Amino acid sequence: MASPFDALKGATRLLMHAELRPCQPHPIQVTNFPDLGPARFQTFRGGKDGKDGNWINAVMVDSHQAIANHLEMATWDLAADDWIEPLRGPTGLPYVRIDCGRLGRTHTVREPHRLNSAYIWTGQDTPDTRGFLRAFREAIGFPPDELKPKKRKGDGEAAEGDAEVPGLLDLRRFYKAVFKWDPNSVLHGVFLEKLAGRLRMTRVLSGFIDAYDFTEDAPSGGSKHDPVLPSGKPVGLGTEDGVGNVIYHRTEFAPRTIMAYFKLELAQLRGYSLPVAAEELLLALGMLKVRRLLQDGFHPRSNCDLVMVGEDITVTDAKGKPIRLDSRDPASKEFSIPTVDDLIEILKARITACREAELLASPAVTELTWSVPAKKEPGTINLPKGTTHPDLPDDLQEAVEQKSEGSGRTVKTVLVIKVALDDDQVGRLKEAYGNKDKVNKDIDKALAAVRKNTPAPADDQDEEEPEAGV
Repeated sequence: MASPFDALKGATRLLMHAELRPCQPHPIQVTNFPDLGPARFQTFRGGKDGKDGNWINAVMVDSHQAIANHLEMATWDLAADDWIEPLRGPTGLPYVRIDCGRLGRTHTVREPHRLNSAYIWTGQDTPDTRGFLRAFREAIGFPPDELKPKKRKGDGEAAEGDAEVPGLLDLRRFYKAVFKWDPNSVLHGVFLEKLAGRLRMTRVLSGFIDAYDFTEDAPSGGSKHDPVLPSGKPVGLGTEDGVGNVIYHRTEFAPRTIMAYFKLELAQLRGYSLPVAAEELLLALGMLKVRRLLQDGFHPRSNCDLVMVGEDITVTDAKGKPIRLDSRDPASKEFSIPTVDDLIEILKARITACREAELLASPAVTELTWSVPAKKEPGTINLPKGTTHPDLPDDLQEAVEQKSEGSGRTVKTVLVIKVALDDDQVGRLKEAYGNKDKVNKDIDKALAAVRKNTPAPADDQDEEEPEAGV
């Protein structure tokens, strides 16, 4: 059976573009950068083969990073806080969801670093997080110990990319693991520098929107009117307190042309060596995101509401030429992006095929819990003189440290408890020190001090609290 993407087999990139216009005739509000303002530039717009062109004014409407965020939300149902209906459910498209207790819930589609979310890789260990990290490490060929990154000795966290493992890495296992638990991270990129600096996937799907050919800016402004306190000075308040009239200005543009550009890196995707069903799932998902982003108009900010000009998205290869359904026949029909309904049907079929091949996590949503890391202040126990250093298992050696303090007659032996221990660890620690009453009591006292500064795990928190973002 022919694949709907057969025409793309010889292409290295799939380029897509569409002309946009304001929904209502009006200057548009573009993205602004702190301390920089709008990103103006000049670009060369040429005639045929780049000749007889000229330099024109241009401005960035939305950057690659901003469009990536919009594309991720294009297939997300904000009201349900889940994938759109055809993609959700236990046998749907995988992602990782993290319960942060009273702080609400987040997930890898919302998180800026996707599968590299801090709420997966930091915080106190919980049974579900330990299980996931162990499974992920084993899937990419790493030993299951040291599930979460350690801090380097000295101040601060390890620098980005400092975590490393010796030897050759089978990156194909890494790509397959990321696809299994979070296919969205394959499309939009992820960098698991906390595990190893080589574990990165750059964007397969990217895009940006620029506006061209305007003669001048359209400066405008307004004010926030406070009917109670036009000025907060008489009562000792200011605008930083939210009172008083506030005057603001902004710069808008009335360009002749607005273009949205998108790119699917086909050669890069093939380089991941994923099975065909997985590759076509990602192609369909990427095209669906672009379709849904543009189909009802793109409205990134209050004064920027854009709709497509023309009937469809233009598709070309890396050289700007049409992609033919039959590459051997220059007159054959051109490849076009399937409709939303067709892409959803393709996606459903490829998800089923990937599940039959056990390429996707089951159930689709991996549920984790996160708790605030314990504060750095450890509990300290003064041990009796002459206490020898017991033979502690690896997990306790990471959690406690016996050391000598002072010198000469004032030297003393102390046991530093770095983190809160579970009941099993406490029992084994007491056993290692001979279960002496005084030592037992001191251990309990030190642990109480550590736990006092440690918020309760998410499982113990009030489930009736409202969940953020839902």
